[in-house]
Formats: sequence, structure tokens, C-alpha cells
Amino acid sequence: MATAPDGSLSVEAKVADLRNLTLHVFEQNGSWHWGLTVERLRGTGQKVVAFSEEEFGSEAQARADGERAYNRERSEGLHRSAWA
Repeated sequence: MATAPDGSLSVEAKVADLRNLTLHVFEQNGSWHWGLTVERLRGTGQKVVAFSEEEFGSEAQARADGERAYNRERSEGLHRSAWA
């Protein structure tokens, strides 16, 4: 893992983290939801970095909203990383 001198993640590590960004759409208790995950930098598994608080009536609605969040995070996250 690449870190900056102050111990924070380097730009390279943040960009690598965004490349692993994954959208998940799932049904829970009769409603549809989405979540965004990245692979953990240490250990195994995935870390949830964003999720829907809204309940959606269909998978398509949840996916559309999740895709907006995914695209926004990739765009804004890469922009933030470039200036880190």
C-alpha cells in the first residue's frame, strides 16, 4: 500500500481504490437498495463506502440511482485524489 509521508493514502492508492469500486443492487425486506464497495486495502473482503438510505420499489430504480452515485463517486473521487 502506498502512503504519503503523513501516513495518509497516496494518490496512487486512492485511484487504485476507486478502480475497485463496485455497485451492488439487492432486495431487503421487500424493498430494493444499492451499495458501493471497495476491496479492503488490508485484510480480506470488501468495505462499504456508500449505500442508499432510500427504499426503491424496483430493482431498476435502485440500479439507476446507484449508477448515479457510482459515477459521481468515480468522478469526484478521482478529482479529490488528483488534488490530495
